Amino acid sequence: MKIAVIDPSGFTPPYDDQLCNALGSLDNEVKLFTRKLRKNDCFNQKHYSIDEHFYRLSESLSKSNILTKYIKGFEHILNVFTLSSKLKEFAPDIIHFQWCSIPAIDSIYLSSYKKTAPIILTVHDTNAFHGNPTSKLQLFGWGNILKKFDHLIVHTNHSKQQLLNYEVVNDKISVVQHGIIELNKSKHIDSKIIEQKINILFFGNIKEYKGLDILLKAFDLLPVEVKEKSLLTIAGKNSLPRGELERLINNLSINNYINLRLEYIPDEEVDAIIKMANIIVFPYKDIDASGVLMLTLPYGKAIIASRLNAFTEIIRHQENGLLVKPDNVIELSRELEKLVNDGELREKLGAGCLETAKNIPSWENISKRTINIYCNLKNKI
Repeated sequence: MKIAVIDPSGFTPPYDDQLCNALGSLDNEVKLFTRKLRKNDCFNQKHYSIDEHFYRLSESLSKSNILTKYIKGFEHILNVFTLSSKLKEFAPDIIHFQWCSIPAIDSIYLSSYKKTAPIILTVHDTNAFHGNPTSKLQLFGWGNILKKFDHLIVHTNHSKQQLLNYEVVNDKISVVQHGIIELNKSKHIDSKIIEQKINILFFGNIKEYKGLDILLKAFDLLPVEVKEKSLLTIAGKNSLPRGELERLINNLSINNYINLRLEYIPDEEVDAIIKMANIIVFPYKDIDASGVLMLTLPYGKAIIASRLNAFTEIIRHQENGLLVKPDNVIELSRELEKLVNDGELREKLGAGCLETAKNIPSWENISKRTINIYCNLKNKI
């Protein structure tokens, strides 16, 4: 089977890479159509190929240039138009979108893609861009474009229910769980980096919906003696407005307890950062499925997460993690204090995470399930 996977902006490189490799390992010809690759991208490409079709000009420009966003928008219109001929040339049996960057524009061209092959969308976020896109234009046409695909894939049962609210027909939605994200492992951990403190980790691209402000306020509420034996590591590319995070930290006067790594972090360093953590926190305000959760589960670390369905379908309170109400600073602070002070509880929850990770479907099983969806869809159309 020939499979075209489409992720124009490269929103989920680790997921794209794992899925494409798994699909390709089952004797399928897989091609990922995405943006121009960046220096730090980690695409394995063992069992698939990449076509850098999108944003070749804007990816070469400075992100601080005010014109870059407008150039990218123009490129998107051009790229989705020329994608049709690229797809005809590749002649796939299935066209599998991971994201629709600008639904109002993308929906115009879906009918032309359908002339080549059935089209599927994996809906990673049922609340488009968590309601906080780079441009408001990205929200227009979201509900409408969902109905134009031949089939939709989501990662949780809750996400399926959310799509039904958009009046998508039930039998057009399949649940395929998110797999464990695997990284290149670090060969060693620099002992000079390791603090003799309880390391609390917030990892991943820093965006408003991930609730880092809630975590910082909760950390600030900790008793002084708990702060003194803790280190809060914040690691990942910062997508918040310039200076917002730093101002919040300064206003809370918790600088001395925080280790900031506001940058893209290579796989090997990510591995080391997670290994050094004692507690990993997900204070999210909104989420359908978390790639960072699927990355960190196999490390066996104690987890605190918001009581959102993306987490509650995996995390069981007091068994493999602690769950708190989203936006509840006091409850999060209380659970943080509990974990910092209780090493046995950290070990118990970490062991629960290891056991949970073993029961997550393998990428081979995920790809087989996905291929079954492809085959069923082709038989219907």
